[in-house]
Amino acid sequence: MAPVTAETFGESHTLSHPEESLANILAVAGPNSTYREPGARPAGFWAGFWHGLIMPITFFVSLANPGVRIYETHNRGRLYDFGFVLGAGGSLGSSGHEASQYTTLNA
Repeated sequence: MAPVTAETFGESHTLSHPEESLANILAVAGPNSTYREPGARPAGFWAGFWHGLIMPITFFVSLANPGVRIYETHNRGRLYDFGFVLGAGGSLGSSGHEASQYTTLNA
């Protein structure tokens, strides 16, 4: 099988097995994350987006497993933060639609 190149989440190394690619895509933040390996690039926008999306689940997992965190500290800064906020907003939902209806009805 030909190697698969993983550009997802700011990674730029070549993977020989597709299941390794899936593992990197579904990576969680923490001290054992793939972003802490020697030579690994910091987590970028897409990693932040993913970590924001899975944040409600990883929060409860992190209570029982000290190797899991909801936020990757080895990141690219504001780009990761922006992705994290967008992902967290998507996973937790937003009340913008309901708030606008409430304002319209009570005006």
